[in-house]
Amino acid sequence: MSIEVPPTQQESPAAVHVPSEADGLAAQAQSGASWFFWIGGLSVINSILAVTKVDFSFSAGLGITAMISAFSSEVGGGAQTVGFVISIVMALVLLGLGVLASRLTRWAYIVGTILVALDTLLLGLIALKFGVGDLVVSIALHAWALFSFFSGFGALNRLEKLKEASAPPRIL
Repeated sequence: MSIEVPPTQQESPAAVHVPSEADGLAAQAQSGASWFFWIGGLSVINSILAVTKVDFSFSAGLGITAMISAFSSEVGGGAQTVGFVISIVMALVLLGLGVLASRLTRWAYIVGTILVALDTLLLGLIALKFGVGDLVVSIALHAWALFSFFSGFGALNRLEKLKEASAPPRIL
């Protein structure tokens, strides 16, 4: 009768996963993409709060959806429904870009970053025009999200270069 000895960790390299540089870059890119979910999700919540006449909103939501909700509430009637639908569609676009960016899709990162940058610019112009001090927090959160997008996109670029460098040469 023989006794089998289980393999040690040294004999079984699959037993321990050591995170590689590529793993770290992918995680950093996905972390940056997570801000699309935060901004899009909070924009949906803000739109629901506006329709239900709750006098509260999250600063990290899209400024354009807040403006649409505020304007449509002032007009009232069917405009409120139309404004709500437009706000939800805009937030869902950002959420969709977040899904694609978290799957490391370059164009989604670029388009989403441009949209949030334009939204940040809009918030800044409103703050300058009307002197709304409450927007400072929203602008700061948008700026942090943009920094996270750029950081994540930079990681995505480095990841692609790393994959290209480690790929076997192509034979024509």
